[in-house]
Amino acid sequence: MVCDPNDNNLNPPVLGPPPAIPGFGIPIAPPSIDFPDLSLPDGIPEDLLALLDILQAKIPGATLFGNVDNFSKEVLDVIASLLNQLGPYLALYNFFQALLNMIGCIMDILCCLNNPFCLVRAIRKLFKRCLPDFLNLFPW
Repeated sequence: MVCDPNDNNLNPPVLGPPPAIPGFGIPIAPPSIDFPDLSLPDGIPEDLLALLDILQAKIPGATLFGNVDNFSKEVLDVIASLLNQLGPYLALYNFFQALLNMIGCIMDILCCLNNPFCLVRAIRKLFKRCLPDFLNLFPW
């Protein structure tokens, strides 16, 4: 037996305003916000090769491009491969930066030996910023 939608004789009751929640009042729907018509700006490449030419990282002596393979289904995969290539360079930069910051903090302390207020500020900088980064270079 096939059901016919016209045989429907259900008449649900008309509900009034929603019941009040004690302490909070009547629940209301959030206001609807009209968003402006958003369109893509000019200059966004429409093909993948033009996008890959834009996504690059310049390091001293070379330019890194993202790897494109059969598993790159999204642009974020290309960006992730580019960041994977940048990882060793950033680690080396972090290593040298910690060493140079430590040297700079020691020089600040030596320059501030005559002024006690400057010396306190330089020692705080040494213990809060320079020394933890320097100690992170060494394994446990």
